[in-house]
Amino acid sequence: MFPTSAVQSIASHNNHKHQQLSSIEEGNTLVAEEEQEILTCGINYLSSTSIHGKNKFSLLKNTNELYGTGENKFGQLGYSSLTKKVFHFTKIPFDVPNRKIIKIASGENFSFLLTDYQELYATGVNNYGQLGFGDKDGRLKFTLVPIQELMKSKSSTIIESISCGFSHSFLLTLNGNLYCCGENFCGQLGLLNSQDVLSFQKIELPFKVKQIVCVLKSSLILNEKSELFVCGDNSCNQIGIPSQSKVFGFTKINNLPPIKRISEGFGVYTILISKYNEIYGSGDNSYCQLGFEGSCQEIETYKIINEVQKNYNYISKGNIFVTCGSFFTVILMSKFNLYENSNDTVFVTLLFDCYNNLYFTDVKIIAE
Repeated sequence: MFPTSAVQSIASHNNHKHQQLSSIEEGNTLVAEEEQEILTCGINYLSSTSIHGKNKFSLLKNTNELYGTGENKFGQLGYSSLTKKVFHFTKIPFDVPNRKIIKIASGENFSFLLTDYQELYATGVNNYGQLGFGDKDGRLKFTLVPIQELMKSKSSTIIESISCGFSHSFLLTLNGNLYCCGENFCGQLGLLNSQDVLSFQKIELPFKVKQIVCVLKSSLILNEKSELFVCGDNSCNQIGIPSQSKVFGFTKINNLPPIKRISEGFGVYTILISKYNEIYGSGDNSYCQLGFEGSCQEIETYKIINEVQKNYNYISKGNIFVTCGSFFTVILMSKFNLYENSNDTVFVTLLFDCYNNLYFTDVKIIAE
């Protein structure tokens, strides 16, 4: 059976399904009961879950109040004191006047937030310099990161996204520049070496970046042409380069169509969605989580997963959302069934899972 908690988080509260879809795309499948109450109240919010799901943030946009729950033994929740675990969503002190929090991101035992003044704050463990302060000292509360001198021009200081791996961090600016810091043992910073970086450093690339996804010790980016480049740990072929356990510079994956979405599973496998709604997978497949029918073998490089389209006779016109767990994958599809001799278009949303199955199976829990 598909995990009940994951189904409930996706299927419940149909009147808020658009917010749920956003949560699926971010990879937040497990939602605490307290956060469900926030959802049902219709309050506009942002959320972020750490890379192993050990801590979670929720921001109430209406009031700019930040709440956190989970592990805090390294100060990653920013409560100003070391508390091993926080069992309920508790308000986090962030008392910077006239500032609104617009982005939240979490890695393994460390966290970032960004204000509407493009000020970056960080807290938690910093043993590889992943907070970007220029040192290896951890922080117990959200502390301003000195990034303004690094990004000189006004346009480059607009941070589009923050992405965190196990112990490395990336900033992507609106004009497509990429900045990194933290651990680099596997080459996950894309700097063509294995030296850790203690302050945010610009990566010199011959193209502009439009998307960055960090996984445990790997990094994946899409350029302005929607081409995929990868670097870092490849011990399970999770970034799709055969016969290389580590990749030290961003390397293009050839023979792929334009990619629009990247999803990763616990740092050991990756799912791609192409511009044409094709689904590709690479990496660990021990539990058949990639959904290749009849095979649980590791996939060395990105291979199209035909089973979803092959087993269901439809034309997919809408969005496809993918979320990956450690050993299972969920695909949510917006489907348009086209009937002969009819101008009517019927919208149906179906959920597919590959959990204790050898291929993607229609769960049939959402239908309109």
